[in-house]
Amino acid sequence: MMQTGWIEPRSTNISISFYRHMYGVQVGHLRVLVQVCDGVTSSSKHVWESSGNTGNDWLKTDACVILGNSPRRFKLQFVAIRGIGDMGDIAIDTLEVKDSPALEESCYNGLGIENGVIQGSALTASSSFGIKYGPQYSRLNSLAESRSKGGWSAGKLDIHQWIQVDLGEIYIVTGLAVQVRYDTMQWVSTYAVEYKLDLISGWEYITDEHNTKVIFCGYTANADKRAVRAHFTKPIRARFIRVHPLTWHLYISLYIHLYICSVFR
Repeated sequence: MMQTGWIEPRSTNISISFYRHMYGVQVGHLRVLVQVCDGVTSSSKHVWESSGNTGNDWLKTDACVILGNSPRRFKLQFVAIRGIGDMGDIAIDTLEVKDSPALEESCYNGLGIENGVIQGSALTASSSFGIKYGPQYSRLNSLAESRSKGGWSAGKLDIHQWIQVDLGEIYIVTGLAVQVRYDTMQWVSTYAVEYKLDLISGWEYITDEHNTKVIFCGYTANADKRAVRAHFTKPIRARFIRVHPLTWHLYISLYIHLYICSVFR
């Protein structure tokens, strides 16, 4: 483990960036934690994680975290976990830490689903067209393979279908992205988003300033196959996120990604 010294923040939000090198067939995991002290108690929180071989290149990584209401100081911890053998290495370089007063700007970095931090079991759906079309295959930019046709496809064509992400704990969520299904002309044109804090809370739709359910735009006939982002007007606190397709082209099919930040409770 490598860690910084104690740092005194000038705001309650920080953004960090660093370069990582994770190369080799037996590379393990790299995790970033932040430890916060409010003058009385100290707590640690998971910020970011990646695993496996990412190639013989230095990759820039950006992440952000909310420190809490009254942080006195904090430190960052980088934890490297060995894989099953010694054929691989993990290195980091050029760490930058900045105050980040504008949460809406700093936390639009995609985390979790595409890079595999969120496990496939955390992705569920109202229905699926078949075992090769399940929600676990809905990671952004993933390709079709022997087990998957690429993307989630619903088992029914109606407005009661949904795909859900369980983040495991409460995060700040600033937006999401959807993408047309791999190698097809099937996409979701419009959708709504529900969220809730925990297992016992009720679902709430994302609404506008008039408390009206927001209808987000997905793909159009003129769009290419890059992900289409939707930024929420205000960040939300949630553990569970559901996307409800409302209109679609040919079939309800999509990839999904969330833009999240760590949050202290």
